[in-house]
Amino acid sequence: MSKFRLMLLVFGIFLANFANVFGLGPQELSRVTFVNETGNTIKYLFASASEAQEWGPDLLGDKEFIYGDNLTYFVHHEDDCALFDFYAIDSLDNAYIIQSVKLCQKGDAVMVVTVSDFVARKRHVQISRVFLTNATNSSLQYVFFAPSKTRHWGFDILRSDMSLEPGATIEYAVPVGTKNSQFDILAIAKDRTLIQHNLELSASKPAVYIDFTVEDLH
Repeated sequence: MSKFRLMLLVFGIFLANFANVFGLGPQELSRVTFVNETGNTIKYLFASASEAQEWGPDLLGDKEFIYGDNLTYFVHHEDDCALFDFYAIDSLDNAYIIQSVKLCQKGDAVMVVTVSDFVARKRHVQISRVFLTNATNSSLQYVFFAPSKTRHWGFDILRSDMSLEPGATIEYAVPVGTKNSQFDILAIAKDRTLIQHNLELSASKPAVYIDFTVEDLH
């Protein structure tokens, strides 16, 4: 699904610097805490780099983001600072958009979603659901999932207090359109081994299932 404003499409190599990613740790990431001050429960929270044309997956997964609550995520980006956009939908189908938020490496930010960010009642959003299963014998500490045509890995969808244990499955909603959109996934195990996947999503694919296997680790 295209974003609601004109975006500059930057062609770059998504898997830009494996040496840096391999050494990834919390001290090398931005950390963003979202606070829900909308007065309602938020049921979707989409995010992606401002340079991307598609929204990334819903960061909430199966988590309810109730009024007054806060959630913290790690963010990875290639530059010292990068701009990100956010799109939230609450339980009454009110939509909120926050654009061009600057996030900087090794920094903490607080994003308060309020009624002042309200833009409209939700437009019809087509969703593809992506099911990720850890079929390895290693705990996955980070899972980055973002549109392919951006230089930034963006948000770790596991949240700062989560890991994906062997045998576990997580489900994420991704806004899609009638045309195919490309997404990349980078999973990082506790021992810093990596798993990469590319997937193509569209409205014709309401559900996609991906197993992270031992053979994928490298």
